[in-house]
Order: sequence, then structure tokens, then C-alpha cells
Amino acid sequence: MTERDHGVAGPREIVERLRRGLLGEAGAVEFTEDAVYETPFALPGMARRFTGRAAIQRHLADRAAEGMRAALDIREAVATIYDTTDPEVVAFEFDLSGVRSENAAALAGTPFRFTSSIGVLRARDGQIAHWRDFPNFLGGAEAAGALPRLAALLGGQTMP
Repeated sequence: MTERDHGVAGPREIVERLRRGLLGEAGAVEFTEDAVYETPFALPGMARRFTGRAAIQRHLADRAAEGMRAALDIREAVATIYDTTDPEVVAFEFDLSGVRSENAAALAGTPFRFTSSIGVLRARDGQIAHWRDFPNFLGGAEAAGALPRLAALLGGQTMP
């Protein structure tokens, strides 16, 4: 029997919830109490590992409010999901498209499209137990019109 046979969301269903969340649709994604969220290729100065439901939710909420994300009006999110030999684990990627918001200044209203991230997710009892996220920081900065800001960050400079 599969998780679906027991009425519990499996990893594919959880990725679909994540995809809908990128579009601003309701449908919370739950993390196990002891969940781990990792971004092995995080930008310098950023934490690479978060442990526990509260810490992960706080980090993801903070990240969603960042300037680059605020500059994007995501209108389409496509998830490509790859099954693994472990039924609790999937690999996936998100392709995003839309228009730049007024927060993107001179680029407001212009279209963008990029692969935002790839990830590996383990589900347990319908919740995320472990998520290794590999965000496309360069693609996101380009989409948001924020390449100079990213370059300054990487160069150790401060930008207004």
C-alpha cells in the first residue's frame, strides 16, 4: 500500500502543495517537528541548515519577504518531479514565469522565466521531514532585476 492508500500525502503531493504556494494559493505545507531544511549552496553569510519546524517556517517566511522575491509577480509555476528508488523521496525542480512587479523599478511589467530551484525532499506521515534545496540565486537575481545587488553582496559591498 502507498501513502495515498492511507490518506496521507506522499512526497509528490507535498511538492504540488509547494508549487501552489509559489502562486500564493492557500494550502500550508507542514514540516515534521524534527524536520531539516538545507541549502548547501547558500550565499556567503547565509545559514545553510535549519532544524525544527519553527526555525524552518521562520526562515522560509523571511526569505519570501526578501526584495528579490517581492519583485516577482509569479503567474506560472511548473513542477517537474523525479521519483527515486525510495518511495518517501522525490527530486524536483520548479520553473517560474510571470512579470516583474513595481518593486523591480525600471523593469516593472516585463516578463521573466527561470528555473528557480531544484530540491530533494523526504516525506514522513504527510509532512516534510528533510528538504535539500538548491535555489538558483543568479537566475532569481536576474529575474528580479537585482544582479548588481547580488554582485555587491558577493563582493562584500553594501548596496542601498
